[in-house]
Amino acid sequence: MAKSSAASASFHPAPDMRMVVLHGEDDLLRREHLAALRRVLHQAHGEVEEYAFDAMKPQDCPASQLFDEIRSYSLMQRHKLVVLNLRSDKGGTLPYLARDGGYRDLFERYAESPVDNATLVIRTASGWKPGTLDKLVAKVGAVVKCDHPAPEEARDWLVAQAVKKHAKVDAAAAMALVERMGCDLLALESEMDKLVLLAGGKPVTRTLVEAEIGLHSEEKAWAVQDAMLRGLAAGDPREALEMVHELVDLTDKGDDNLIPLLIAQVSMVRNLSTGSRMLAAGMPAGEVGKALKLWGSGQQLFFAAVRVGTPAAFAALFEKALELEARAKGGGLGDPRRAAEMLCVAMASAGKKR
Repeated sequence: MAKSSAASASFHPAPDMRMVVLHGEDDLLRREHLAALRRVLHQAHGEVEEYAFDAMKPQDCPASQLFDEIRSYSLMQRHKLVVLNLRSDKGGTLPYLARDGGYRDLFERYAESPVDNATLVIRTASGWKPGTLDKLVAKVGAVVKCDHPAPEEARDWLVAQAVKKHAKVDAAAAMALVERMGCDLLALESEMDKLVLLAGGKPVTRTLVEAEIGLHSEEKAWAVQDAMLRGLAAGDPREALEMVHELVDLTDKGDDNLIPLLIAQVSMVRNLSTGSRMLAAGMPAGEVGKALKLWGSGQQLFFAAVRVGTPAAFAALFEKALELEARAKGGGLGDPRRAAEMLCVAMASAGKKR
């Protein structure tokens, strides 16, 4: 029996799989995995009958109706692919598979002895909670987590997709798109298709991405982190101060950007304080980067900056950042813009004597 780890987005479908769970926020991954399973079943069984059910609450689709369809034999004795699409409620849970009031017990009993003439697929974007059902399903099929990939994985996926479509997208352009849109593969694919058309047969470049898709104000607030790191490494806060000016004075949101900006700044100072202590304790840079969830060029910037200061200096800087943030959020006790500017200057001054 082919199996797939519940913690992995990789999926290797097999014709003898009788139950498969595809759960996670990335819609494209869930679609691709279902399509891959469908192809394998067709190859093994010839024509496959497919049925789809949708539900959030138990009453939306009685379990008796679902399992009657799974267990019944068709006149042509064809293999069945039965797909159950589940939606979570406002609380982020799956009422359909609840232990109390739902059908979890029934699905666990079915997973212990599934029929040979059908494959049951459960798909959901959110609300899946690992438990006994996962272990039972893994014995007869697979449980696959379909979350958005890491930024660098999304970048590589975009480049590979472009090759399949006989287009060219360089890695820098792909990463620029990820930085602006996040790691939702379906959204990335749609936007990249538009950029390929705009390129008119030429390679999609980072310049084209930046021209067509600007950073939102909140994303720019987080982009200030890179400017602050460069300022720390060089002992010069001017670039970071210019970005603060751009966010506050040159955008429609103006002062509404200040709190997201402060949050981004404090987050960066916290990482510097934590990372500096980790490095001083002898932890390898790779492990530090993984612990702090650093990636790409941002990781290189971080380590270039963190090494110019000391754990004590960054701890003091973090305390100052928290104080400035608290005063700015308190209303009337501090000017948020002034706090953001002071953090830029303080960070550029936090390095060892130059």
